[in-house]
Amino acid sequence: MSGRVDAAGRARLGRLLVVDPVTRRSEYDGLKDVAQAASLGKFKGRLAFLRALDALGPTEVWLEGVPPGKVAHFAGEARVTDVADLRKVADEDKRLTLIVGLLHTVRIGVRDDVVTMFCKRIAAIHKKGRDQLEALREIHRAESERLLGVFGDVLDGVREAVTPVEQQLGDPFMDASEGDRTTEAVAERAGRLVLKALEQAGGLEALAAAHEAVSAHHGNNYLPLLDQHYRSHRSALFTLVESIELESTNADRSVLDAVEYLQAQRNARAAFVPDRITVEREGPDGAAETVTLSVEVDAFASAMWRKILKDPARPGMLVRRHLEMCVFSYLAAELRSGDIAVAGSDSYANLQNQLMTWQECAPLVEEFCAEAGLPTDAAELTGH
Repeated sequence: MSGRVDAAGRARLGRLLVVDPVTRRSEYDGLKDVAQAASLGKFKGRLAFLRALDALGPTEVWLEGVPPGKVAHFAGEARVTDVADLRKVADEDKRLTLIVGLLHTVRIGVRDDVVTMFCKRIAAIHKKGRDQLEALREIHRAESERLLGVFGDVLDGVREAVTPVEQQLGDPFMDASEGDRTTEAVAERAGRLVLKALEQAGGLEALAAAHEAVSAHHGNNYLPLLDQHYRSHRSALFTLVESIELESTNADRSVLDAVEYLQAQRNARAAFVPDRITVEREGPDGAAETVTLSVEVDAFASAMWRKILKDPARPGMLVRRHLEMCVFSYLAAELRSGDIAVAGSDSYANLQNQLMTWQECAPLVEEFCAEAGLPTDAAELTGH
């Protein structure tokens, strides 16, 4: 294993054992630090730590072919060994193997940490949105009741206008022809009574403004409120998706395509962005290639999200801030469900990679079926 580490990699790993004379700690000691609470500051710090670890070298390449059990053993031994004792190890290859084993295990653990923190931060943003919606409802509760009272006054006015005159005077035997009951007269009287009720309640403009403020948060959709809580997280969330490699565990790539679209639009500042863009990037062979990136919100976003993402007056355009929060929310959900995996992770690994391939299973099928009492022929198995 140690032969795979080049001179530059050895130099970087060697600097881990240098003790700072001020703090009396080395970077090697820092590898053993554990993640703390998932606050935004700690999340950013853990992301910076992950990028620093990845810069030390491709441990997965250096340890290729080494059984995970051995790697865990090397890491466990290195974790209980301090810098002074590690320097006393005479065999340089063994010392290097212990460091690489610990570094590889820590990189996996920190990947788990940042993804878990990401999911918790997204959940915290949604909780703030729900709490804010409830607070706004409480603030507008009295105003809602006042507006309902105004609506009742308007109904009373219209009811008075359309009620026959004889019923208004309390004489059921009065001839209806004695009152002016033409449609125009009823409409005119109803209009006067409605305007009177609106004027007594503060006027049309004031009532319209109050109605707009209350109706904006009258439903159960708190999603429009998430934007203001998302802004402080934007940089960290983009840093996360650039620091990890995401892969889909099923055929649906709509969320991953949306994440790729967001990465290409990271520097966008416009309020609205097109749902399809063309960009140039480096292809598999290293040459530049032109690709089209799109985000199909109808494929994964709920109706409540689509309502605030799209503007009927702007076809083909999406509200950028809401789009970013939407995509990150669905990314967190798919990471938790296992529909999206993180390469080089443990808790969020692609479990399908741990399954045997059909090429490995095919030679064992006959023996397995014999032990299980199952026929090996497809038609016979179906009948069975």
